[in-house]
Amino acid sequence: MTNARSPLNVLLVEPAYRSRFPPLGLLRLASYHRAKGDGVTFVRGMDPRARDCPWHRVYISSLFTWELPLTLRTAQYYSSCVPSRSDVVIGGIGVTLNPSYIRPEWGFRILVGPLDRGGELELGSPPLPSVLPDYSILGENGYQYEPRDAYFVKTTTGCIRRCAFCAVPRLEGALTPGPSVASQLARVDRVHGPKLHLVVMDNNILGLPSLARVIAEIAECGFGRGATLNGKQRRVDFNQGLDCRLVRPET
Repeated sequence: MTNARSPLNVLLVEPAYRSRFPPLGLLRLASYHRAKGDGVTFVRGMDPRARDCPWHRVYISSLFTWELPLTLRTAQYYSSCVPSRSDVVIGGIGVTLNPSYIRPEWGFRILVGPLDRGGELELGSPPLPSVLPDYSILGENGYQYEPRDAYFVKTTTGCIRRCAFCAVPRLEGALTPGPSVASQLARVDRVHGPKLHLVVMDNNILGLPSLARVIAEIAECGFGRGATLNGKQRRVDFNQGLDCRLVRPET
């Protein structure tokens, strides 16, 4: 990859809200910037050591809308260590659902949506969902994410439903199949090595017409009943949502 600019010193920040899974958007940003030759540091919350350093760019993730006040305070905390407030970049679910919470006059840059078109980060940047997460940064900030040793995959985006309480239709639209499980795991294996567990983060995997084929593929990838890795039991976590209206004896 040709570097058309000088290397950047980049800070990735997950606000100290309650969370269990690693922030995959920030992990993808780590991979993107390291491939560009940039220096990347990952912290959680308001870290005095990080605020005392100069950064070219600070990325801050947002999760739930009720955590936007904490997200904003975190952005304000780091605003003094970048050349301009526009170098503080806030993205993720919270600001996508409520972008007006971050007022334009505050000067922060807001990234709305899944960033799947390409060019949203900077000229020539790829669609962010296509970038492999950098699992190696997870030990940098001292926070224990769970599970600690797992693949995180999505076999679909979107959902077949439009439930009034749910933001998925606004965020991702209709149910759309994605890359195969095998291809996603193979990419991780080549860069980071095999993982023990598998977390499937589909919004409504039971709505997938090819569900039986996906389940068979998961088993073929080494996650069948009773599977182990290096003597340890493997686990598959269908995490984000299972539609009770679609539960059948076979599923």
